[in-house]
Amino acid sequence: MVTVGVIIKPHGLKGEVIVKPTTDFIDQRYASGVSLRLSGSVDHQQLTVAEARPHGGRLIVQFEELNDRSEAERVRDFELVINQQDMIALDEGEFYRFELIGLKVYGISGEFVGEIKDVHPLGDKAVLEIVSEQHGTVDFPADYQLIDSVDRDAGKIIVHLPRGWEKLARSKKRK
Repeated sequence: MVTVGVIIKPHGLKGEVIVKPTTDFIDQRYASGVSLRLSGSVDHQQLTVAEARPHGGRLIVQFEELNDRSEAERVRDFELVINQQDMIALDEGEFYRFELIGLKVYGISGEFVGEIKDVHPLGDKAVLEIVSEQHGTVDFPADYQLIDSVDRDAGKIIVHLPRGWEKLARSKKRK
């Protein structure tokens, strides 16, 4: 299962919810009639999008199965997920966030840098959050000019380390 959003809280009295989308394919995933599942619910309850509209970087979503505020409250903080086989195919050299998390990061000359803990959007680019035993947490630009290769099967990514890259660290070395 792949997370495509998180239900933040109810909105209004008619069962609408505020959703923080975690997909680049918002229009496709939250189109009327699309079914999503609730992760962590006992039966992986399925919800069908009736309507979705933007709201301050998030979405207000009405699901067909939620008719009032108490039903919307019941799904607060649940993740909305899809099956991995239902994912939209990406172009060559593009990756889903979950495919990068956990990859070991190496410099072009073979030195171990750390492990990707998370990937954060930054405008139309992304930042790799790398945990390094030596340097702490480093926010590394996911720029095609700095990434030499990504080998998911081998569990690694090779990057060009610009001079002073370790100054990107935002926390001290872990103890």
